[in-house]
Amino acid sequence: MSFYENLYKERDENNDINFDDLDISIKRLSQKEAEDLEGELNLSELSYALKNMKNNKTPGPDGFTVEFYKMFWDDISVFLLRSLNDGFRKGSLTKEQKAGHVTLLPKGDNPRCFLKNWRPISLLNVSYKLASACIANRLYVVCFT
Repeated sequence: MSFYENLYKERDENNDINFDDLDISIKRLSQKEAEDLEGELNLSELSYALKNMKNNKTPGPDGFTVEFYKMFWDDISVFLLRSLNDGFRKGSLTKEQKAGHVTLLPKGDNPRCFLKNWRPISLLNVSYKLASACIANRLYVVCFT
């Protein structure tokens, strides 16, 4: 147990970085760019995010897979969009949308009797991943185009 306690415990090191002291250029967002990153999602960006998700992945706690969303997208897309945008307006997604399960996966063919040969992963719901992908796509447009 101490392996993961040490791995994930809070460090006492001073991690504050003064970006003014670094010799790097940091892009400042224009007012328009900042506004483009904010706001409710739209159906086209949600559909784009789903289209680009890979199949055959483990579902989150709700049990719905990417394939389920793709198969029934015409029927559920508007409801999911409303739900995610309601979360944006309220400042928080529902408890179920934010749920995640942490599980352990073995590392390669190493002996499974040692805790260090396992790695934790988080299983998140596809609806949460879709919202995250939309935000990431907005960031990509602003930062890399």
